[in-house]
Amino acid sequence: MTLTQMRYFYEVCQWQNITKAAEHLHVSQPTISVAMQTLEAETGLNLFHREGRKLVVTPESSKLLVKVNHILSQMDQLELEIQDMAHNRNHIRMALPLQIGTRFLPRILGEFRRTHPQIKLEIIESGGISALQMVEDEKLDIALTNYTTGFSQKLHYQKLYDCECCFVTYPSHPLAKRKAVSFADLADEELVMLDSHYFIYRMVHDLYAAHSCKPRIIHFSPYLHTIKNLV
Repeated sequence: MTLTQMRYFYEVCQWQNITKAAEHLHVSQPTISVAMQTLEAETGLNLFHREGRKLVVTPESSKLLVKVNHILSQMDQLELEIQDMAHNRNHIRMALPLQIGTRFLPRILGEFRRTHPQIKLEIIESGGISALQMVEDEKLDIALTNYTTGFSQKLHYQKLYDCECCFVTYPSHPLAKRKAVSFADLADEELVMLDSHYFIYRMVHDLYAAHSCKPRIIHFSPYLHTIKNLV
């Protein structure tokens, strides 16, 4: 099956009419008819049956259409990426974790876009571990995230600043008035945390493992506002 046959087949399925499909594709009606006959002969499938002037897709044809649609979508995406490379367009795919995206995203979409209108930004909000994996797999260009340098040797890291890992609780909690807490203070505390897609998950588990124990985590969530509401 050629890509041309796939496109012809897709349009015939969409229009349920060879004449309309031919008009949309700017080819002759016999060209489409011959292509569909050839496709049926090659696949051994009965692709359509007629109801008056309308071509009705058979169950076998419907299954084939799903796969053809996926392939054509991938080809369309490939063509767009090739056009981007050919025209040297400035296109940056970036990931931001939810917990710092609330601070950086407004600035990126505001100040950065005004200063660099020629750069197209594609931004997703994702956990740090997932984001770095996507950069490593070349699905993203850059990730702005909390990280540990030992995550992967295939990535280049540039530190922007250091930040603290904070224990957050409600105002009447016995530890709320402390400026700092020790591990001994936290050892028996019940915790709610961001899930394993985030580096904070690793940090906390490594801390407890260093003291030969496990944290008492009663709930994981990927959403910071959910965790705040629980606390």
